[in-house]
Amino acid sequence: MKCENCGEHEASIPVTRVDNGEAQTVNLCDKCAPLKGIASGTAPHPAAGLLALLSSLGEPQPSEDEACAHCGTGAGDFRESGQLGCPECYECFAKQLRPLLKRLHGSDRHEGKKYVGARTSGDPRQVRLDFLARRLERAVEVEDFESAADLRDQISALREAQAQ
Repeated sequence: MKCENCGEHEASIPVTRVDNGEAQTVNLCDKCAPLKGIASGTAPHPAAGLLALLSSLGEPQPSEDEACAHCGTGAGDFRESGQLGCPECYECFAKQLRPLLKRLHGSDRHEGKKYVGARTSGDPRQVRLDFLARRLERAVEVEDFESAADLRDQISALREAQAQ
């Protein structure tokens, strides 16, 4: 993928910026990254800047001296690396993480995937229809309406083909 700033070099650094609550990702090369205020040579961890994002959204911030009692990861360490040190960090920083997780993922709990069960139909077209219907349901749940429209069209085309 080419750099979205210069269009000449290979992009190696994804930069996500939040403007008015909307996240936008721009892929930059090593030469353009410093021009945008990103240190060149190393790509930032994908989770780096989570606390800065929380701050920009008006969410509560942990104090600099707040740290996980289990591993010692401090708010400054988290802010710098974007990584938590252990599972207990989620509890320590829960007040700050819950609103962010809810905003990013739609929930602050991991629900996991649902087991659909054994198929009774051996018809490959019916299996495909069932699969697309589940994907459509999930796309609507997460409000990905563009994908939902595409899936709806695929389902309609398969149903028309079955009817013939």
